[in-house]
Amino acid sequence: MSLAAGSRYRDGMAKPRVYVENYSEASMTQTQSDPVIDEVREVRRRISARFDNDPARLVAYYMKQQERHRERLIDPVKATEPTDQSAA
Repeated sequence: MSLAAGSRYRDGMAKPRVYVENYSEASMTQTQSDPVIDEVREVRRRISARFDNDPARLVAYYMKQQERHRERLIDPVKATEPTDQSAA
């Protein structure tokens, strides 16, 4: 599968145009629309548009949000520590 420039979303962000090299690849990649995923993508597009789709400004915004909501973050060390299952 290869990507080429495509049309644009309503907010001006470019949609990739996908060229499928064989039919079986196309059947494996087609999925039904998921309303929750669509909503998440729309919110992400709106947030990006607030910063004129500038990656540096967008990352700065997300870094501020991360600091602001530090209590919501998962500690990767604690999340990957093995649990003691010998007591089970």
